[in-house]
Amino acid sequence: MSSGFNMVVKEVADCRRLDLIVSGPMESARFIDEEIAALEATGAPWLFDRLIDLRQCQGHVTYDDINRLADYWNRLAYQAPRPVKVAVVTHNKLVTARLGLMDQMFKNHVMVAFDAPEPALAWIDA
Repeated sequence: MSSGFNMVVKEVADCRRLDLIVSGPMESARFIDEEIAALEATGAPWLFDRLIDLRQCQGHVTYDDINRLADYWNRLAYQAPRPVKVAVVTHNKLVTARLGLMDQMFKNHVMVAFDAPEPALAWIDA
């Protein structure tokens, strides 16, 4: 039986961006598993910015799972020619409040929260 959690991943190759659209109740470990799989599928994850849209998602990612993603990323980060941008679109105030702390865990990486995808994409493209 499905929990209702869903992640749609779209690679926007010409922009070197991954769009991750998440809906339903958060499954923290699965979210991170699927994000890592999407990054690996690019063949060069250090070249791809990310738009993560959590507006249709309930809950949050656990510290242990964030740490697991940071461990994965930090092994690759030295290859990034510039800091990778991660725009998180959310209405969840807890996610927004934690974002600055989470961003400090990642090398060569910057995360910013947005209320809507349009300013998030403008920031990524700037």
